[in-house]
Amino acid sequence: MDKENLKITAITLEDMTVIEKELSQTNHPLTTAELAAKLAFEKTASQRNQPVKIYNPYARYEIGDYIYKEYDEDLQVGSKATEHFQGGVVLKVINKVFYPAFNCEMLEVDYDGGGTFRKYIDYMKKTKTQVLLPSNLEGQAQEPAFLSPEQDPRLNELPMTDRDLKSLERNLRKALSASASFFNWEEYWQLTSRRIEIPEEKIKEIAADLGSSATSISTVDLVRKYFNLEPSSDQFELYCLSLNYVLEKKYRKEFVCLSSRDWGRWHLKSVLKSLPEGLPISSPLIRVPDLGEAEGLQYTRVDNFPFKVYLTWREILSGAIRIPRSLSKEFNSREYQLIDDEDGRIYTVYYFPEGNYLLGLFDYFQANNIPQGTSLTLDKKAQDQLTFWFKKSKKKMATYKMTFEPENGRFTLSPEEVFTLALPNKSVQIERELIEKVLSLYDECQNLDLRQLLVKLFKTPELTGNTRSLHFMRAYHLADLLQATTAEDVEYVLNNAPEFVASEKKEGIYIYQESLEPKEIQVEEEKAADSLLETLAEQLAAEEGEEKPAPLVEAKPETAEEIASPAEEAETPTEVEISETRPEPEIQVKLEPVKKPAEMEKEKKEKEIKKKKEKEKGPKPRKSERRAIEEKIVEEESEIEALEALKAQEEEAEEATEGAEEEAIQVELEGTTEEPKFGFFAEMLKSALSKKQPEGTEEKENKK
Repeated sequence: MDKENLKITAITLEDMTVIEKELSQTNHPLTTAELAAKLAFEKTASQRNQPVKIYNPYARYEIGDYIYKEYDEDLQVGSKATEHFQGGVVLKVINKVFYPAFNCEMLEVDYDGGGTFRKYIDYMKKTKTQVLLPSNLEGQAQEPAFLSPEQDPRLNELPMTDRDLKSLERNLRKALSASASFFNWEEYWQLTSRRIEIPEEKIKEIAADLGSSATSISTVDLVRKYFNLEPSSDQFELYCLSLNYVLEKKYRKEFVCLSSRDWGRWHLKSVLKSLPEGLPISSPLIRVPDLGEAEGLQYTRVDNFPFKVYLTWREILSGAIRIPRSLSKEFNSREYQLIDDEDGRIYTVYYFPEGNYLLGLFDYFQANNIPQGTSLTLDKKAQDQLTFWFKKSKKKMATYKMTFEPENGRFTLSPEEVFTLALPNKSVQIERELIEKVLSLYDECQNLDLRQLLVKLFKTPELTGNTRSLHFMRAYHLADLLQATTAEDVEYVLNNAPEFVASEKKEGIYIYQESLEPKEIQVEEEKAADSLLETLAEQLAAEEGEEKPAPLVEAKPETAEEIASPAEEAETPTEVEISETRPEPEIQVKLEPVKKPAEMEKEKKEKEIKKKKEKEKGPKPRKSERRAIEEKIVEEESEIEALEALKAQEEEAEEATEGAEEEAIQVELEGTTEEPKFGFFAEMLKSALSKKQPEGTEEKENKK
């Protein structure tokens, strides 16, 4: 906005004086828009004092002249948009250029008004295109004629653009609110000196009247009844404004304005608050878990009228209609006239922003036996008027009924069967048999959040079958039977919870898939590894139990007679006997004669050939990268431990040979004795060696 526009839309003390003078001439309150329009004409009055010349292409004009020109043509107001304009406008000459080739002067003009011609001028400026009018053709320089003041079109059209006028109206509202010389109710203003004092006794009488009324009462009716004035009276509107001002400013804790219709409709806050008490729609909503960044709602987001809803049992038994949260900005009043599009009947409904629903259709729903899943379309006709209609069938159809118990907040299935013309959606409607199954889940679903409740419903075979899939709207109706919720919350959970997946083939269908969290997967892998080790240990223990251990010889002090000669010792096999020092199982290790390096290399080559053949057999089951790395590490460690065990066996055999003068070497394992620890696979190797040792001993004895 340029400096000139800022100046013309600013409010000065002179402007406030103009407004005060305007209001002092009448008892009727004026709106902010009316006052802004009067002020706009006053602020641009200097432009209308200058004479206006009628456009003539052969006449001569100067910069600063005002020219009246008539149009009847299509004007370009956008890149692909044109609007037809017919009428006269007053243009201002802002530049003049002589074109010798055309032997004329081109006038560059501008326009200060609004409407279609203003759109045309703004588009020309946006595209940097000059609006030119030829003048002084052939150098004739004729004198132009003047327009009479009565024919000036600026007297009947706004002297500002729509944007400037809105800016002026906004600034005027701020200035009037800050001044003590004016009072208002909503957009209506009048001088404070003219305000009517309302006695407190009248306010008490009005409160008593509203307390005994089931519906709201308009200000017009209150002024008629308690002040004996008719709308034809010059003071009537001033009384209405004064009464509304007092109720809103001084008694706002007791009274609430439900609508601006008929100078406002009022009711007691206590009465309005009591309307939904005991109804299913007033039940607190189930807790919705935080699932992080939410995906945008695709199905339940509504931005404009008309919109369609599928009624739940909670809405039907309350006489309510839930409004989408995205459309709540369209509901500025608390009371609406709901008009039946078929027969024109009017129903009064109340809007509750805290629950985002309309209330007041209980009698209509019961009279027409509206079933769950019925399609209702709502449209906006005026500021506080709505129209609605149902999808109906040609013939009546049988349906069941439900009841609600406010004491425990539960629905119950009624044995009564009724007939209706309302046609429910087959994909959304819940059959009687399924209703009984859903109601049986009450106790299991009391302490669940919405995510857990939906999982419970999807995992119930009677509700989802083998596919574990549901339409999101059907899932909403099922969940709402157990705990109060909204369609937006249900879609939010289905979109963002990882266990629910949207179907790619069918729109609106969600599939439940059980998934394990990464931590759970890791725990399962650890459990599997532990189970494998336990199995191997059990097999090892069973194999050890099959062979009876040799009786242990207690260690006694050796005498010279008991010491064998070197020749006898050479023939006796080397033994390592373990005596029991603790209640744990005894371990007896018998060393096998050490294999030669050539034999070890041969066995190693055979193992490598065997591994290659196993790899060539075929592809193994696919494993995770982590599991493959772990198995490779375990395999390498087992090979290292096996080699260390063989090396330790060789060293023990050498030590046994050096002590040939002793008959036997008895080793006693105590709790503090240190023993080489080789790992699990080394223990398995020792066990295998212990099995082979007795066989070798028997062969040597037979040779003797």
